Amino acid sequence: MSKFQTLEQVGKEFKESDIGELAASLAVLGLQQAITVFYEEEEKRFILVHGERRLRVALHLGWKEITFDR
Repeated sequence: MSKFQTLEQVGKEFKESDIGELAASLAVLGLQQAITVFYEEEEKRFILVHGERRLRVALHLGWKEITFDR
């Protein structure tokens, strides 16, 4: 998951309590909705379009893989 870059989103801040709640949910239920990415061929990287919180939580939980849609 190290080849992800997020799109800049104005005003996008995440509360630590929101991250904690989502982490608890993902740890029990798993990922219910895939993140959305597109692949930038020139740079050989994925650009995250939707699901930044889910990606951050997955990384926090130590996940090595995550489901995504293009």
